[in-house]
Amino acid sequence: MLLIVFFAPCARAFDIKGIALDAQVTPEQVQQALPDVHCEAINDRQQLCRGGTELIGHYVELDIDLINGAVYSITTTFDSHYYNDIAAACDRKFGKPTSRRHESLQNGFGAKFDNETSTWSAQDSSRAILTRYTSDPSNGMLLLSSAQLMRDENAA
Repeated sequence: MLLIVFFAPCARAFDIKGIALDAQVTPEQVQQALPDVHCEAINDRQQLCRGGTELIGHYVELDIDLINGAVYSITTTFDSHYYNDIAAACDRKFGKPTSRRHESLQNGFGAKFDNETSTWSAQDSSRAILTRYTSDPSNGMLLLSSAQLMRDENAA
């Protein structure tokens, strides 16, 4: 069964601990805001910052992609048992989701899982997607995609 509910776009900017999508930041600023996140140069225009932090009392892993000094995307993975807490925090921070989808998943052993995916779309076309389960049902994910990333995906 698939259920999709749509709401209006939100005007808020998406961020994790002050590191906001599309903002110009240095690796030093990322590490100052997130001390356990470390950045490395991928090439002359891209930095990847990885590590962990605590969000609303739960440990999460972060990947922050910087392109030409701007925050391009932030991927947060967490234990799926924390999904309800993280979903409630996202609702408080970002407002009502633009859409919420429910679907049934089944793994190779036949176990079924009720997955929920919420999407918040901002007026600048950036978005946040929160999903209860990734391909590994023990992990959930929050993906923040910058307006530039969305423009790049639409151009491809």
